[in-house]
Amino acid sequence: MLSEPKIEHRDKLNYVAMRSTVTMPEIPSKLPQQIGMVYSWLQRQGLHPTGAPFFRYISMHGDTLGVDVGFPVAHPVQSDAEVICGNFPAGNYVTVLYTGNYTGLRDAHMKLEEWSNKTGNKPTSAKDTNGQLLGTRTEHYLSDPNIVKDPNQWETVIMYLVKED
Repeated sequence: MLSEPKIEHRDKLNYVAMRSTVTMPEIPSKLPQQIGMVYSWLQRQGLHPTGAPFFRYISMHGDTLGVDVGFPVAHPVQSDAEVICGNFPAGNYVTVLYTGNYTGLRDAHMKLEEWSNKTGNKPTSAKDTNGQLLGTRTEHYLSDPNIVKDPNQWETVIMYLVKED
């Protein structure tokens, strides 16, 4: 199930993440384990996430994706060999709540894309501290599958930064 898309202003949000390059079929087998790895890194640093884990889709080249898997944090954190520090820039974001099994996320993205094309609310990119363009399409996983056992009840916020005219 997909909620009605809405546009909301969000403040800058810092995060720590592991950056990976994967193909679409590899997502379920390679990326979820990184959530625990980033969480463990935060614990070792004495830090706590300020929100739900996420996948941020940085780039797409054919079937290959660049993805940040991470957690929001209160303040910028120094990158190291394990994690990077990034942020979601302040701005207007399209957000939608998807409820259901993660296998339906691709269809949810396609429906959001259709809505974007109809309404003119096009996704845009952001630049990192080195000036590199980064995608802002993100899935925030609100439900913990270890707690919410029924996959049909899992909640995921899909969002992306809206291009300003």
